[in-house]
Amino acid sequence: MLDPFGGTGTTALVCAERGVPADSTDINPFLLWLASAKTQEYSRRDLDLFCQLAARITRVIGARGDRPCWTPDLYQIEKWWDPATLRALVVPWPRFANSTRNGWVERWDLLKVSFCQTMIGHAAVSFGNQSMSFRKKQRSRISAPRWLKPGRGWCAVVSEGAALPLVGRPRILYCDARDPRRRARAGSLCSGDYLAAPTPTA
Repeated sequence: MLDPFGGTGTTALVCAERGVPADSTDINPFLLWLASAKTQEYSRRDLDLFCQLAARITRVIGARGDRPCWTPDLYQIEKWWDPATLRALVVPWPRFANSTRNGWVERWDLLKVSFCQTMIGHAAVSFGNQSMSFRKKQRSRISAPRWLKPGRGWCAVVSEGAALPLVGRPRILYCDARDPRRRARAGSLCSGDYLAAPTPTA
């Protein structure tokens, strides 16, 4: 199965759960990472360490006090998150940025997925229409336990999803869907079934 516009990797994940061989392609680096993280098979040890890391970061956020926090230089970032929510989001970021330490890449990937879901879920933005708009300001302060503490929040949701068994492992590939033959010529994309010439119509 070929999914030339893989996006967030939902189709690739379903194929992995059902044992259907699949190639999922996209040109967006973030989506390629997300699809790879979703279709990775995680061991019980991976999940246990993921929960331990979540607990550590919970303690870091809880002990932050009033120290100044780094925030990304985004124009009018206050339109996206209120100050209290933004502080809760940015405190753990230095830990995420150094996620390749100790060979714990897979567990940090799970934390990053949890972080992204929390960040989007608490943004004061509406994705329900073609033209993105912002909601009226409202207090939506989040606390560390709500999204990081094991057994609660997004970390619990991500851990439950990552524990589901996978029958196969799809390939997540960078490929411009406008020119898949280039990828096939490089030997990274099967050419037989996917790239056959269309049958002429009468």
